[in-house]
Amino acid sequence: REHYPAFSLLEDGDLKLDEYAGFHSDIFRHRDGHFYIGNQVTGSLVAVPALALFDPLLDWLEERRTKELAQGKVAPASYKTEYKNRRAFMAKVKARGLDLRFAGATVVTSLFCMAPLSALFVAFMFCILKRRGIPEKRATLLAFLFAFATPLFYRTAFLNHNVFLMMTSFLTFWFIWSDDEKSSTRPWQRLAAGLCAGFSLALDYAGAIPLLVFYGWLVMARRPHVGFWRSWRESLLYVLGTFPGVGFLWWTQWLMYGDPFLPGQKHMRPVAFTDRGYVGFGWPDLEVFKLNLLSWDYGLATFAPLLLLAFVPFLGCRKSAVVPGRQRWGIHAFTAAFLIFCACNQYSRVQFNTGFRYLMPLVPFLFLLVADHLKRWPALLIWLVALPCLANTWVLSMVRYTRPLIDEGATTVPECWRRLLHQGLQLPSVTVLRQITPDPSHWIHWQIWPFALLLLAALLSFLAWYLPSMRRPGPEESE
Repeated sequence: REHYPAFSLLEDGDLKLDEYAGFHSDIFRHRDGHFYIGNQVTGSLVAVPALALFDPLLDWLEERRTKELAQGKVAPASYKTEYKNRRAFMAKVKARGLDLRFAGATVVTSLFCMAPLSALFVAFMFCILKRRGIPEKRATLLAFLFAFATPLFYRTAFLNHNVFLMMTSFLTFWFIWSDDEKSSTRPWQRLAAGLCAGFSLALDYAGAIPLLVFYGWLVMARRPHVGFWRSWRESLLYVLGTFPGVGFLWWTQWLMYGDPFLPGQKHMRPVAFTDRGYVGFGWPDLEVFKLNLLSWDYGLATFAPLLLLAFVPFLGCRKSAVVPGRQRWGIHAFTAAFLIFCACNQYSRVQFNTGFRYLMPLVPFLFLLVADHLKRWPALLIWLVALPCLANTWVLSMVRYTRPLIDEGATTVPECWRRLLHQGLQLPSVTVLRQITPDPSHWIHWQIWPFALLLLAALLSFLAWYLPSMRRPGPEESE
């Protein structure tokens, strides 16, 4: 979904999606006769630099397919999948000559946008853990678990604003994190925190939660030391920092809908759950709250069991903790507020066909609380707990089964494990290539491919990780 506005910006310089009408249920015809997307477009902009860099290649792929279509050299679309909408989508894009371009764009955004940003975020988490007094080897281990034992790995596969919202929310928190006893922050920190908070809102209306919670935390943490009014005056830099993000949201909504303030769901045609509350948003729903935490299709507990340690009380020394007391209260406040917000949002139920998504912004915050437990554990105990969590994340990320319909199909987590045990090692890209290749004798159907590609990836990772340290001269050699 996030690709379409990026394509339109690159090709036409606007946000009109007339060319992609009917490609997604969130694309709708507005009053001006043009088609637009019903969600914020800030997440799409993140992929624009990578797509722009490879645009000549994507144009060449599209031209090649168009010529083949004109010459009658393209076979009818074949997609052996249980998801009927995916079959219809494949037929549509192949008939339009866009299948190679879309495939290329998927590779570009995965390799040159999502993966590097997630890797940088993992490195950022490593730096925070070291700064908070965790030894380098233990911080490396914890950063590895953050990367591969949480839904960060699962969600990195696709261009999605939930990962970006996670990053901007966490950066808002980090910029106003102060180890000073008086909770003082520098002016540039408050301004930067506001900038990140503003773009959190521009990414998704759920960004209102980090924007408001961390603003309140900033004011109240400083108030005991300097008084409320001075604390409030200092916080105005935070408010000022939100202007670019909030202004960008209003500007893009005005361009698309002619109304800067109402969300896209208010303008688009009714879809699932828009009949409940205000276009899908109402009072907290206990059932939605429980589903967000426990659902076998997208629950926090089933997709990220390691993060359940965050809800275990920390009994160690608060002064040497990864998360000091004041920051811990900020995380608790944000977690509670965000869980309640998502319980108000009936769209949370739509995660049955995407897997864990809406609670993604909580992941780094909860992981910091988990780190306070893991920093004290022996390595053997960490691995005993972490290995099942790593395996679970890996299986979900590689099999990537989701229910075809909300009330049909097996639940996600057990079905992913069943398919792995019955069908063997899998890679999503290889799976899709096999599904669109009807000839069972084709080389893509060879069973060795997932194993061979994973072995190659492991070898490259080993060389990247260990070769520089092996070539680094020791103390005697450097003398």
